[in-house]
Amino acid sequence: MEQVKQVESLREELARENAGEASLRYDYSIYKSERGNFLIPLEVIWRNALPEGSSVFRRLREGSLSVSDLGLDEIPPPGFVFKEPFLEVSTKLEAKDRYLSWSEACEIAGLSDAEVEEIKRITLKINECVRKAASRAGLTVEDGKVEFGFDEHRRLLVVDAVGTPDECRYSYGGMPVSKEVLRAFYRRTAWFEEVEAAKKRDALNWRDFVKSEPPALPTTLKNLTSSLYKAFCNEITGRIWFEDVPSLREIMEELREFLS
Repeated sequence: MEQVKQVESLREELARENAGEASLRYDYSIYKSERGNFLIPLEVIWRNALPEGSSVFRRLREGSLSVSDLGLDEIPPPGFVFKEPFLEVSTKLEAKDRYLSWSEACEIAGLSDAEVEEIKRITLKINECVRKAASRAGLTVEDGKVEFGFDEHRRLLVVDAVGTPDECRYSYGGMPVSKEVLRAFYRRTAWFEEVEAAKKRDALNWRDFVKSEPPALPTTLKNLTSSLYKAFCNEITGRIWFEDVPSLREIMEELREFLS
């Protein structure tokens, strides 16, 4: 029987906590000395496609990501599908996720080249397994993330959940099947604009500058999202865990109409 292991989260200490994102400095030196039993402070992202709303488009506009970084010759359009999955990496424990080069990831987490290659291999295998399960339910897997840790013998562990609509971005007939449904609602609110402005002002303490409350979800959207997750579970596993739930196709049609 597979065991569930607990690993330590070695939260890096801030060297400075001055207001403003540019002033934040993190000390990752502890990861150079620890040999095992800890959460690796990275998120590994795989991308099979670039749906509308992907952070890749924002980063291309900002110049923090280049077309050549993607292995492409020109800016891709929304809906672009990679011939091979594109892998990248970001920080996990900072106030705001920060995309890194693989060499930077190696440096801050104290990883060897062989460990990075094994992380990439496992990530691609997970993507393959998730895509196979999703295809049986008529779903497309556009991207996803994986987190890793080391056990006491410095063997890699997959940490947290894998393949849920919170870890992956799925679509069904071009509609998102993930928490992106809720993001789409909140992006239209004044509260979201206030949050974005506060994060630019102070990436660490931004909550102190947000005075409004997030608006309550409309009852219809809340119920549809609940049914969406239940139908997703039923159809991707091929087993009825939740009874009296409409099919994924029916729910997606209702969501499309509600969000239009």
